[in-house]
Amino acid sequence: MGLLRIALAGDTNGQPSHLGEAAVHIDGRLDADDATALTALFGLDHVVGVDQFPGRVTLSLTGPLNGEMRVDGDAAASGLTAAARGVLRFNGEETPQAALQVLATAADLRPLQQAMTGQAGDAAAISARAALAIDGTALSLTQIAVVAGKASVRGRLGINLTSPIGIEGELAADNVDGAWLTAMLLGLPGQARAASGIWSSQPVGAGAFAPLNGTVRFTLDHAAFTPALVASGLKGVAQLRANEIALNDLDGGFAGGRVSGALAFRRDADGIAGRGHIALSGADAATLLATDNKTIDAKLTVQSDLDSIGASAAALVRSLHGSGTVAVADARIAGFDSAAFAAAMRAADQGASIEPAKIMAIEPAKIQAAVDRAVAGGHLTVPQGEATLTITNGKVSVANATLPAQDGAALSLAVALDLGTGAVDARMTLSAPPPAHALIGLRPEFSVALKGPLAAPARTLDVSALTGWLTLRAAELQTRRLESIEANSRPEVIGRAVRPESAAVPMAPAGGTVEAELAAPAIGTRGPELLQPDMPAGAATGTTTTKPQAATPATPPAAPHAAAPTLPPPLNLLFGPKN
Repeated sequence: MGLLRIALAGDTNGQPSHLGEAAVHIDGRLDADDATALTALFGLDHVVGVDQFPGRVTLSLTGPLNGEMRVDGDAAASGLTAAARGVLRFNGEETPQAALQVLATAADLRPLQQAMTGQAGDAAAISARAALAIDGTALSLTQIAVVAGKASVRGRLGINLTSPIGIEGELAADNVDGAWLTAMLLGLPGQARAASGIWSSQPVGAGAFAPLNGTVRFTLDHAAFTPALVASGLKGVAQLRANEIALNDLDGGFAGGRVSGALAFRRDADGIAGRGHIALSGADAATLLATDNKTIDAKLTVQSDLDSIGASAAALVRSLHGSGTVAVADARIAGFDSAAFAAAMRAADQGASIEPAKIMAIEPAKIQAAVDRAVAGGHLTVPQGEATLTITNGKVSVANATLPAQDGAALSLAVALDLGTGAVDARMTLSAPPPAHALIGLRPEFSVALKGPLAAPARTLDVSALTGWLTLRAAELQTRRLESIEANSRPEVIGRAVRPESAAVPMAPAGGTVEAELAAPAIGTRGPELLQPDMPAGAATGTTTTKPQAATPATPPAAPHAAAPTLPPPLNLLFGPKN
């Protein structure tokens, strides 16, 4: 029969009047010099690949026609083996039923990848076994155990061969290649090895979009989307509808944090349209940014709403739009240190001029070197902060965000990450409060620019703003120095010599004795004039010795001054006759 050779042998034993009870035994065999003819006969040529070597299929049926017939089937080809064991039940009044144990191994699934993504990819071996129950158009697969490479799948599926095909079940997988699984579901071809860029521009394939209707609950115990981005215990519900796949109730571990949300994809003539909401909490920043935690150590919380449409993987990324927020907590960022400002001021002060009329010149190269040394082994601590995310044309941007940092410093961010090329263009500015008692209200600051591939961007330190601030500071210090020198040269600024006014004149009763301890008067003072007898009317008399009592006397007449001695400067400023 064409490329096949068929051999059949059988016998029956029973009464002609009761053919349904007759015992039947049938042996059949299909042989092909090219096993691809066998896979085409059974519709497996779009699933597995076999070599062009001989292949064989055998089938044996034993039992009554209206009872349980024993089934033994085998298939063997270069790259494919399969077997089925169990029973079949035929009854004219009921639908056929079967209970079989099925197992199969295949060395090459490239035809399946070709059908789903439009790209054959690499050969992938697979082995599978399951218990198959058939009840008319309803198929039930239980005890599913599939191993493909390092991945393993277990669970159950129920399939109803109606229109559209119904599906329901639960699957759990471990050690899954998340990128490969995503590509198979959505039909995304991978980028060719020799091609430039990250994403393929080839048209998307059929994917898993099919006239299906139903839900499959899934759990991915361990799924790696990149070597660093790994999901653990990821659970969800796959809702399958005509040409639509929706992943709802997503929840699991991801990048050291927790991910949740929902995604939906629809296939049409224009390509794939996708939309979704993703929430990521407590994720490791170094893992997400594909760097080490010595560069950045922080926990990120991200909320985002996304949508995209395109006929290729590259087009889907380029058209990605959305918005959201990102919050950072307990961050330590290398390459920044608030101690750099003190280092810059010390470097500037080392060249300070001692000439009163000369303003210190700030050398940018010296400031650059001082700041570079200070930040080389330093870290900046950011306890917490939040910024707004904007996603446009595949670029994730954070603009005009300011995060409070240690010692009153502030870190301002302007970041753009191109998901299409994996390039980053960021400018981060660190500012600090002005020093205490500074007349300049501006905050000193310096910036670091990062540009290039995210894994290893070029870093540029910009201290032009800090140099300008140091120049203003130098002018301020010089102004203060000049004012101090000028003030010290003016007597009125030094202060006039204080000539003490007469103290309250002590009063004593008439005939009393007054005791007082008089210190030697200083030059220019009127010590002897401080005490004068005063006999106010009505004062009590007595001989008791008393201490002086404070009173408010009239201002005593000024006594003539003796000629002050000639004193050398600067004493004459303080004690000269004019003072």
